[in-house]
Amino acid sequence: MPDPFRRRKLRYESGLEAAWLTVLIAHPDVFDIKEQQRVDFLHRGVMTYSVFDFVYDSVCGRRIAGAVKYLSDVDEALKATLGSAADYAGDTFADDWKIFSEEGLSRTRIRNAGRIISCAGDFDFEAQDALAEVLADFGPEIRVADCDLILGDGQRGSRAAMALIQTGNLVIPKGERLGRETVLRNLFTK
Repeated sequence: MPDPFRRRKLRYESGLEAAWLTVLIAHPDVFDIKEQQRVDFLHRGVMTYSVFDFVYDSVCGRRIAGAVKYLSDVDEALKATLGSAADYAGDTFADDWKIFSEEGLSRTRIRNAGRIISCAGDFDFEAQDALAEVLADFGPEIRVADCDLILGDGQRGSRAAMALIQTGNLVIPKGERLGRETVLRNLFTK
């Protein structure tokens, strides 16, 4: 999966992993992502290891280890294994250890993240910079389609706006589907 923000490709091994990676790539609080990270630990007196589907660093500096599992596969044995890994490796591997299931995912969330990634893949930094500069003197909200009017040149402005959502300076209303009529909260304002 391409990650245009970190300019690399990420690997996944299931549809659920792909969905979570899509969401994490586009999320403004995620600084870096590494996939398939091994951690060695002592579990019930035996040295073993586990491979976490991804480990990501947040913008605030916390590292989260994520095991991606469908709810039907989450049992007490899995929780005990992850607990042993967390206890043994501690914060040398991660600050927080989580199971990422289908809970918390929605089609809208995955679709929005995919759209943000697609627009970022344009690598149109000139349009993003120009739009950010104009939005600094704009009001607290902006309709995505109005960004095309600001920049001209087809849908260049709306695609730049969607890419800029990953910065955290443009915010989609919770649960809303991202499109040209979406009104974004503008945090570029001075």
